[in-house]
Amino acid sequence: MRRDRRSRTLLVNPPQTFYSGSQGFSKSFPLGLAYLAAALDQEGHPVEILDTLTERCEVSRGDGVEQYGMSWKNIAKEIAARRPDIVGITCPFTTQIGNALRVAAIVKEIAPDALTVLGGPDASVRASDILAQAESVDVAVMGEGECTMLELVAAHDRGDSDAMENVIGTAFRKGRGIVVN
Repeated sequence: MRRDRRSRTLLVNPPQTFYSGSQGFSKSFPLGLAYLAAALDQEGHPVEILDTLTERCEVSRGDGVEQYGMSWKNIAKEIAARRPDIVGITCPFTTQIGNALRVAAIVKEIAPDALTVLGGPDASVRASDILAQAESVDVAVMGEGECTMLELVAAHDRGDSDAMENVIGTAFRKGRGIVVN
């Protein structure tokens, strides 16, 4: 199936959870997502960033756990309003994987045909494990993501699943297995 249309890409910095005894929360600019957005924008691909740690950030505390970020309900509203074709989600630390996967699950509830891409340090070292545990993640990006994301988006724009499967630095499901490129 050929599409030949520019896919709308949404890059998400998910909420973060901190546990008793861990270093506390501090806001920082999502530099990795900014690099991805700049690379996509430079090639003419529509792209937005949803930084849940700065947009309508809420704090909840209880039982030695602190959660920072936009509420799950508001994240769902943002995804529905922006209507993305591709959603890239960063996971900076293994301790934050639950939040990243929850964003991916919300995406699939709202836009089941959207391509969900997980990146960041955790996906780089645990791509196969993440794909095995989370049906809501379609592709995991390993390593630096700018060129990889450009290739994925371009292949998605063309509706070329064969090209998507050949993008180096990715892992994805094929049949009952997981392919790592």
